[in-house]
Parts: sequence; C-alpha cells; structure tokens
Amino acid sequence: MSENQTTNKQIYFQFSHNEIHFVQTNKIISKKEGYKTMVLNHFITEQFIPMNFDLEQNYPNPFNGKTFIKYHVPHKSKVTIMVFNCDGFILEKVIKKEHNPGVYEVEIFLDGLPEGTYFYQMITDKYTETRSMELIKMN
Repeated sequence: MSENQTTNKQIYFQFSHNEIHFVQTNKIISKKEGYKTMVLNHFITEQFIPMNFDLEQNYPNPFNGKTFIKYHVPHKSKVTIMVFNCDGFILEKVIKKEHNPGVYEVEIFLDGLPEGTYFYQMITDKYTETRSMELIKMN
C-alpha cells in the first residue's frame, strides 16, 4: 500500500433559546487510501438528540462512484460503519469511533470497484442495520 493521507477541518456554532439547545458541527475528514478504492468525508449535519439509532438509505442510489450515507446516534456510542461486497468481504471500515448524539453523514467514493451491489452496515452496542447500494459505471 502506498500513501495514506488524512485532513481535518472543523466548523462549529451553537445557540440556545429558552429550552431549545442546538449545536451544529461540521467536521470534514478526508481520507485517501493507497489502493484508491475509498475516499471519505465525514461530517455532522445536525446535532440534536435523535430518539433512535437509524441508518438511512444511501443517496443517490444507484450511484456512479460517489454516494452519501446519513445515520442517527441518540446517545454517546461507539459506532462502526463498514462497506462490504456480496461475498461478505469487508472492503473498508469507514467509521469506527465514539460518537456524541447527533445526525452524521459520510461521503464515500467507490471509484476503484467494479459495478454491482455492495452493502453497508452500522453497528453499535444496541443497534445493527445493513442496507444495500448499487454502484453503476457511466461513461
């Protein structure tokens, strides 16, 4: 494997009004792996306290190289999100870290893979969800 690059940029703002408390943090993490299969940007889209864990369907789907996955974390939890192929081979552990409550989004690039059906899975101590996504190649 050749290069492994990571960059971070964080934007933060917060306000409170009566009993409503809202925080938004956009933390963008770009990661480039040597085999150039996956590059991702990970950011918090909204920080409010969701009622439940949730893994949303990626969008767009089907996609041509790049897609987004949004997920909800209701309380401080260790979250793992991974992408794997139809044979169950894990291609990448996209996210594996502790999260504060909030709504998160990850941007994934799968340019180096052949078209077909892939799966992504969110695992926490109290929740597991798997969804499928379709990679297409357009010229």
